[in-house]
Amino acid sequence: MDELNEKLIIPNKIDNTNIIGIATEAFAYIDNVKQVIIADGIRELQDHCFFYCMELQRIDLPETLTYIGDSVFSSTNKLSCIRIPSSIQEIHPKAFDFSYLMLIIIDKEQGSLTNEPWESYAMILYKGDIDEQIEQFANDYLLNKTEQELEEIILKNEMYTGTFEELQLEKWNTKEYFKQEASNNNMTYTEYLKDIIKNDWWIQVEYKAYLMGISDKSTEEIEKIWMQKMGETGTFDEYWEEIMKMTRKEFEEMYTEMGFRTEKDFLIIDILIME
Repeated sequence: MDELNEKLIIPNKIDNTNIIGIATEAFAYIDNVKQVIIADGIRELQDHCFFYCMELQRIDLPETLTYIGDSVFSSTNKLSCIRIPSSIQEIHPKAFDFSYLMLIIIDKEQGSLTNEPWESYAMILYKGDIDEQIEQFANDYLLNKTEQELEEIILKNEMYTGTFEELQLEKWNTKEYFKQEASNNNMTYTEYLKDIIKNDWWIQVEYKAYLMGISDKSTEEIEKIWMQKMGETGTFDEYWEEIMKMTRKEFEEMYTEMGFRTEKDFLIIDILIME
């Protein structure tokens, strides 16, 4: 446990004993953890193992995970997005029940898992082949994007509110990671960034927002659309102050804690969920 950063790191071996799963209710009701990192080698998350972890904001699942049990992520109020690796084989019907997840990203094609769809309010995005329509949209959408704009989109993919350099240092241990990968694949840095984005989940969000006609709207226009979807009258600020009892600053802190870089990103996702 990294208490300073409120980070829980779960290893795959303790005293020469291999860890292959996390037991029922193993970390339930823990209230001082914001991030969980689970090592490769762990294959199962048993029932309720992260139940009611009220401060949990991010969890990194291993590429060896095959099973997620009942209510594993229920009542994790601040966990807004989770990415399920391609190794997954089965997810319990109520794994996400009563969670506050807005996005569930699954690195497998739709229809390939046991028990889908699951009981969840979240929008579920699958990692399937990009069809021709989305690919054409992606090509047009990314055509004139600068390196900085492309890096910003990758930060959205990662639900990371820091800088791109900070993300590189935290996740890949070097600022030059992508540039080296681009060189290894005989691509320019810009081409490599575009290739990553075209095959990741945020481009699907942008595509769905484009189909709804909201992708090019201003934040103020998005606020009005969101209010209409909610069936509310009055102004956006009045809703948060009078109904949610939250100031503008508290609202900004909320969506930032959830991993959204801007208010507009948060509202677009919520609009897509309500559609």
